Amino acid sequence: MRVEYQFDASSLKKFFEPLENPKSQCDEIQDIVHLVEILEDEDITEEMIKDAQGTISKYLQNKSENEIFIESFRVLDLNVFIPLLEKTIKEFEELLKSRGFTTLGPLISDDKTRIFKVKVWNEGNRYRFGILLENLEKKEFEIVLKNGFESHGKF
Repeated sequence: MRVEYQFDASSLKKFFEPLENPKSQCDEIQDIVHLVEILEDEDITEEMIKDAQGTISKYLQNKSENEIFIESFRVLDLNVFIPLLEKTIKEFEELLKSRGFTTLGPLISDDKTRIFKVKVWNEGNRYRFGILLENLEKKEFEIVLKNGFESHGKF
């Protein structure tokens, strides 16, 4: 079972403050772009090859997974963030009950894949629930989407 919250840029800014990551001493994405440029160059020189080898060797050293850059955030105000979590969790619980999940057991059994997602946007004012349920008997996946806000329109 996996539960995931996804925030857009405006919601991330409203609820979280980015923290400095002291372990990030190089820009991995920029290094990858640089390597691709070298490898695509038809007039590659020995110096370019050595440059590429140097870049690759930075990542071949015995680095632990903790040294890879991962953005870190701190919650700005728990009094604002916790009510959002409580509201979405309660509504998600009601959605699960409507789908026949009344206990935790069927949600966490090992025999089926289940992914639960809450996508938050518009500074936390809008959110959508997504559920991916594996059905082994029918050899298919069921996808359930539900808005966590009032919406109008034709389908």
